[in-house]
Amino acid sequence: MFEHLSLLSQVIFSSSSQSQRSGGSCHSKKTMPLRSSFQCSKFRHVFGKPATKEHSYDGVPITTSVHDNHYCSANPCFIAVVTECAGGGAFLVLPIHCIGRLDPQYPRVCGHSGRVLDVKWNPFDDYCVASCSEDCTVKIWDIPVCGVQENITQARKTLIGHSRRVAIIEWHPTAENLLLSSGYDYKVSSNKTHRANKVLYIRGLKILLSTGSSPWNHRQIVLWDPDDLSEPLYEEDLDGSAGVLFPFYDSDTRILYLAGKGDGNIRYYELSSEKPYISFLMEFRSQLPQKGLGQIITLKTIQH
Repeated sequence: MFEHLSLLSQVIFSSSSQSQRSGGSCHSKKTMPLRSSFQCSKFRHVFGKPATKEHSYDGVPITTSVHDNHYCSANPCFIAVVTECAGGGAFLVLPIHCIGRLDPQYPRVCGHSGRVLDVKWNPFDDYCVASCSEDCTVKIWDIPVCGVQENITQARKTLIGHSRRVAIIEWHPTAENLLLSSGYDYKVSSNKTHRANKVLYIRGLKILLSTGSSPWNHRQIVLWDPDDLSEPLYEEDLDGSAGVLFPFYDSDTRILYLAGKGDGNIRYYELSSEKPYISFLMEFRSQLPQKGLGQIITLKTIQH
């Protein structure tokens, strides 16, 4: 089970999903000819609950940089948040349980000479975080077990290879110490009828999921067969908003969460290997827009 954190302006709320096995037997498609695309869901209720002020972070100086990214990343120990910083780039590393109002002088991780554009925690090491910046570099940082007690300016490693700003970084989910970075020095072409902004590989189902926009600027969600990208498996127009949709996937429950920057809602879907491949569950709504989004992934060890 994953716990998801969303950064709302200067307040972070936690959205937790609760699942419950549905009782009774599910009717087959043959007994429901009028609803041939109906899929029996394993979940009765999936909902989000915003945290109270006493259980939130307050006074976080979130960056005002306009960029299609998360601005934050979380793991079971810390949450990293990109902040405003004069004369370079910086981000905060806050203990996940130390909530309340943030000290304006709280120490930062500040080794970039340009604005930080993305931060991601190593899924194999809760005390290792990567960052990328407009200074064309990617840096790997070691965070003390006790948290950041003073400004950290020396990275464990600086990766140099991009000729223009680095916008996105992502750790490999199953191969340790493998980091992918994407910059503005190369172009990636997309399907002519769907302009993809974010792409996610759905492990276990062998499906590619992309969020983007249609030729009419409607936000879309599209599913693809990795072996045949000529035609999508599923395509749906969601709305006419302009914000980028960020997909988050829980492989244990096969639930997909769609949240857009600037939106006040988070959509929940259940994915399957059979048509129509995706089923809408519920939608969480808030009066506050999302500024940034993060996901906590807990690795479980089974001992024999």
